[in-house]
Amino acid sequence: MKKKVIIISIISFIILIILQFVLSYLFYKIFNIKNQIIVFAGIDLSFILIIIGLTNFWKLKLLNDVSTPTLKLTFLTIIFSLTFVIITPLFYLTDFVENLNNNFIGFNYIFKNRLNISNSIDIYYNFRTILLMPILEEFYYRRIIQKTISEKYNSVIAILISSLLFSLGHMDIEHIYMAFITGIILGYFYLRTKNIIMPILLHSMFNILILVSKEKIVYLEGLNYFYLIIYPIAIYIIIHLTKKVVKTSNRKTFTPIQLE
Repeated sequence: MKKKVIIISIISFIILIILQFVLSYLFYKIFNIKNQIIVFAGIDLSFILIIIGLTNFWKLKLLNDVSTPTLKLTFLTIIFSLTFVIITPLFYLTDFVENLNNNFIGFNYIFKNRLNISNSIDIYYNFRTILLMPILEEFYYRRIIQKTISEKYNSVIAILISSLLFSLGHMDIEHIYMAFITGIILGYFYLRTKNIIMPILLHSMFNILILVSKEKIVYLEGLNYFYLIIYPIAIYIIIHLTKKVVKTSNRKTFTPIQLE
């Protein structure tokens, strides 16, 4: 039975990917719309169908892990996500070292408004990036896959498998390991808080930062090694904030959502 859980999880993931391509193609043929909204709709509907299917197959009660976090916990999570952006270039180690050797600083993000809402496609894209996809992906990868596997195996195996599927699901070879690391962070937050709202909130914040930021290398002669000091400080802050989030969540600072 233990092996079946992992096998079913992998099969569900394969079905999810196939569904995304099939539904996107069908929508294109039916509605004859040649833009990204067809791809988005296919992906989103695929997640919904898989979540419903696994929920019924495993007889899960998805909303058991849904609670409203306190304002303090929400604030800590937001600060965590902002700090995480600072150390993101560290994960691109080759580029980071090359930038230092060429007198480039490591912090390579500037903020620029990309929240364009000039048409319906942009509105839907922003909505799904900020809210819809964090909800669907966290319920699938963390609430269903990770938690179900953790009930049969240990939590480390569950987080690693769900994170691997999460990274593969983005179908972006260039950033696959970054998605894997992000998945581990989201999985750890879910494990320690036992509240699916927390990884959803963190995932949403990551996506918001992606929307409003644009990657750019900034040339500053002589200041590059300054970031060798900034990075350890940022890492310390992240570790400290993680402990604070876990400690705060252990104090029962969630308000359970009552279902009628």
